[in-house]
Amino acid sequence: MKAKSFMDAGGLVPDEITIGMLLDRIHEADCVNGYVLDGFPRTIPQAESLTKALSERGEAVDYAVNVDVPDENIINRMSGRRACLNCGATYHIVYNPSKKEGICDTCGQQLVLRDDDKPETVKKRLSVYHDLILQTAGVTDRIPGILPLQPGLLMDCPAAAGGRGDAFPLSGCACNEVGGAL
Repeated sequence: MKAKSFMDAGGLVPDEITIGMLLDRIHEADCVNGYVLDGFPRTIPQAESLTKALSERGEAVDYAVNVDVPDENIINRMSGRRACLNCGATYHIVYNPSKKEGICDTCGQQLVLRDDDKPETVKKRLSVYHDLILQTAGVTDRIPGILPLQPGLLMDCPAAAGGRGDAFPLSGCACNEVGGAL
């Protein structure tokens, strides 16, 4: 809930909140065999904070994957999401539509477009993100355990148009290069 107010306003969630949420999430049962961090770290301070937090738990980053997705794909993907505020089910108007348009298959309640998925909010968040791109340059060069970069450790992965772009534990990873190497 701490992150929601920042996201609804089109801002990026502060690092200390993000790191705390991330640490809680990666220690859930479905991440015991590994996990994928989607869009994090974005900046050198985030990379350093992540490295420190993982190191304190005896953990480290294994791989970095750079997924290049055009802004228009991100805007279309996010603005097509629909959520049921009653049961938490999520849909996408193109990739995973509900059986009856605008109605949750699970509980029959109205589906909504969340404030943080509205096109104008997504565009604002992307603008903030692009303003940070200069900080992002060199992030993977500064994550201890990643450097010196060894062949196969940083993988560039251009996103295919219409790709799902979801985050998931490695047990469900469709990226054979990463999943098969662990």
